[in-house]
Amino acid sequence: MFFDFEKYQYYICPQSVDMRCGAQKLAQIVIAQMELDPLSKKMFLFTGKSRKSVKILTWDRNGWWLLYKKLYARGTFAWPKSEEAAMNITITQISQFLSGEDCWRKFPELYGEIS
Repeated sequence: MFFDFEKYQYYICPQSVDMRCGAQKLAQIVIAQMELDPLSKKMFLFTGKSRKSVKILTWDRNGWWLLYKKLYARGTFAWPKSEEAAMNITITQISQFLSGEDCWRKFPELYGEIS
């Protein structure tokens, strides 16, 4: 395994980005829009308008890693609806997200007993 994913902090860019962007452009987005340091021990997640693909940007000692995943089957990636939800992401949510679970959808609570 390349990364010990538990040792990283994760940040999601809540706005969609042009998925043709490379590492340098995504790093500029991290600095300008997210106001974070792209050279720190963090992983930054991005998606486009269609939510069919995701890019993960991270820095190691001497260069960028840019991981890319695209869905070819039906469906789209779930994405947090607010900046607050994007800023409070956990390693569990990242694992759920990358395995295809919709970890940001809120389901209504059931009231009363189920018969």
